Amino acid sequence: MKHFFLIFCIAATVSAAADTVRFRSGTVLAAELSTKQPVIDNFSPEKIVRDYPAKAYAAVTVKLHPERKLSIHDYKLVCLGLPFDCIAIRTDDGNFDMTPALDNANHYRKYTLLFLLDAQWAKPNMTDKFILKSIAGPENLSEAVLNFVHKNNQDFSRASQIPAKGLMKKAAK
Repeated sequence: MKHFFLIFCIAATVSAAADTVRFRSGTVLAAELSTKQPVIDNFSPEKIVRDYPAKAYAAVTVKLHPERKLSIHDYKLVCLGLPFDCIAIRTDDGNFDMTPALDNANHYRKYTLLFLLDAQWAKPNMTDKFILKSIAGPENLSEAVLNFVHKNNQDFSRASQIPAKGLMKKAAK
């Protein structure tokens, strides 16, 4: 009986911790920070607008609303007023790709936006300071506060590892 109660408490904690966050084009399922550079297809250093001596990466996994498209130019990640560019997008469990837009995006798939950050902003005490900001659109839907999981120097979660109910922690208000 004690084991059953313990398993029930653990399951309740895990399900209570899982969440999603709405954003302009759909739902954010997960947000992770890492200092490990992921594989990026079609990588082109000249497309990187800002470069940093110590780099970190932010991955934001989303599901789109029907009829929505996605581009690396649609969103910025903002931390304490500083904007960071999206440099690549990954479809499902594929590699990240620097191709600017997904022409065949659909709401049945998961997409991960990859942002390049200055590593000083990717510390564990900064995980709740990020805002996903739409470049265009109505003001009331243009920002989503995200609470990131810090993965240190580990790979980002694959889209297939992220459940439809999400892995987001509620951001502090």
